[in-house]
Amino acid sequence: MTSPPIGPAPTYWTEASDSTGQTVLTFAVRGGKAQLVLGALGMFCLAAGAWGATWLLSGGGITAAGLVLVVLVPGGLALFGAYCLDTVFFARREYVLGSQTLATQRTSLRGRSSPTEITRSAVTAVVQRYTPPGASESRLSQGTWTTFLSWSRIDGRNDEYAFEGMGSADEARWLAALVAQWAAVPIQRSFSEAFEEAAADDLPNLDSTD
Repeated sequence: MTSPPIGPAPTYWTEASDSTGQTVLTFAVRGGKAQLVLGALGMFCLAAGAWGATWLLSGGGITAAGLVLVVLVPGGLALFGAYCLDTVFFARREYVLGSQTLATQRTSLRGRSSPTEITRSAVTAVVQRYTPPGASESRLSQGTWTTFLSWSRIDGRNDEYAFEGMGSADEARWLAALVAQWAAVPIQRSFSEAFEEAAADDLPNLDSTD
């Protein structure tokens, strides 16, 4: 029995193969509205931070309180601006679906994170967890889907690993199917922890193509 086609990668994701034929999934916010908004916000915060530091230091005879303002306010703005620009121009998370392990690592201007590896044989399920929109969110909000890898640790305890992403149903549908096919495990669906008491029938229909 052949597996159904997974379909093209959704926005902010790419799917490729490395030199050994392993599937490499990459999540990076480098296009569309998110890049434009975060890029503009990052530039504004960097400029505001530089202007604030210059303005505070140009008066001379700065007080201790002024020094605190130089560090916290303009410095904070500059750091946040750098974080936004890093997110849209450089940062990425890679997932390598290897023959024996899932290997993942985040790369950004701050360097590379310590690699995480999960043995393929230890994976028990792929979980799609839905978080309904909060009371303060727009009525048009569709809620958030997060894809988890459920796996059994060496000590026998169950653990979950959350994939990064934008939380859309389209992304969850594609990612869960791809990873479940790789690990040969079932896909499970549930509400987030605050909604575990809800009936499974109340979950949105992720099989739909809407």
